[in-house]
Amino acid sequence: MKGYIALALLLVLAGCGQQPQHARTSSAAASQRGDACTAFATRNWAIGQQTYRVDASAHGPTCGAAQVTLVLRAPDDGVLFSKTYRTSEITLSFNPTADQSVLNDDLNLWIENQAPGADASALPEWPADAERPPHFQPAVARSAYERARAARQALYCYPDGGESNACVAVDTAAHAAALLGSRTPEHP
Repeated sequence: MKGYIALALLLVLAGCGQQPQHARTSSAAASQRGDACTAFATRNWAIGQQTYRVDASAHGPTCGAAQVTLVLRAPDDGVLFSKTYRTSEITLSFNPTADQSVLNDDLNLWIENQAPGADASALPEWPADAERPPHFQPAVARSAYERARAARQALYCYPDGGESNACVAVDTAAHAAALLGSRTPEHP
């Protein structure tokens, strides 16, 4: 009986240290930089029959001063989109007084898809005579924005500021992605 308990305890302890390979690589790089605060989160994103992945990592001298990187990966693990921010820039998602466990929680919540619908057609139309679409700060030309809407490209949005959500359109046929811009609230 004692042998079974010891074996079970050994297996549990061995499993506790296991992380995905990309998480181990990220943690090792952060340790080499001397970062006191590191975190990693990953989430699968199903689009039709294909599974994409969203990875997020954080590193910094403190959790409140960490940099966070979001990476959107294709089913073949290729990078489609990557963007780095300071946690202090994304007050909608990150607590400035966060410790390691809070930052882990914040990172997991940050990469939840905040899109208003499954595809880019859910974004507001960009009128031909307007400088931009309503409630949206574009990062592309009107033609690219409307092309993504018309093609109903998959849409992934995440907080990128105090009140805004960046939106990335994914062309699943070409395994390509483009940052369309940010959804913003309108203030009088």
